Amino acid sequence: MKTTQLFLLCVSAVFILGGCASVISKDVRTTLDETVGIQQVLEQPDTFIGTRVLWAGIIIETSNFSDHTMLEVLQHPADFQGRPIDVDTSEGRFFGRKDGFLDPAIYAVGRKVTIAGEVQGNELSLIGEYEYPHPVVKITEIHLWPVEPEEKIYNYYYYPSYPRYYRQQWMYW
Repeated sequence: MKTTQLFLLCVSAVFILGGCASVISKDVRTTLDETVGIQQVLEQPDTFIGTRVLWAGIIIETSNFSDHTMLEVLQHPADFQGRPIDVDTSEGRFFGRKDGFLDPAIYAVGRKVTIAGEVQGNELSLIGEYEYPHPVVKITEIHLWPVEPEEKIYNYYYYPSYPRYYRQQWMYW
């Protein structure tokens, strides 16, 4: 009896701990400097070139070029798995540069993404008529989070707590 309980406890622990795993591989995570934020890179870009970071956010735009794809991402804080948290705070925008092609239909506007990569400096881009500096991260690993289903709207009807009796009407044709 005790061995069965111990076995079930061990199996449960494996599933629970497996569900808490990060989406970025352990090899990449060991090389990251999780203390470096977007604002630090914007203020001192030369200091952080080559630093490996993990940033998460929401895709604003996907642009494909002949040899690479640029993702413009609005940064959001990440939870323990690396998933961007839905909050109204952000350190700003950044570019994720990935060699090769990423389909803009899949890496679409509004999708949540977690990016691990190496800082390559800053790049200016226009937002309207405003020149906005973006840190550029060369992507080592990327995780696109599944689309979350929209909140379902149900029609709720009020049912009184007392019984009601209805007279059935039969129609004869």
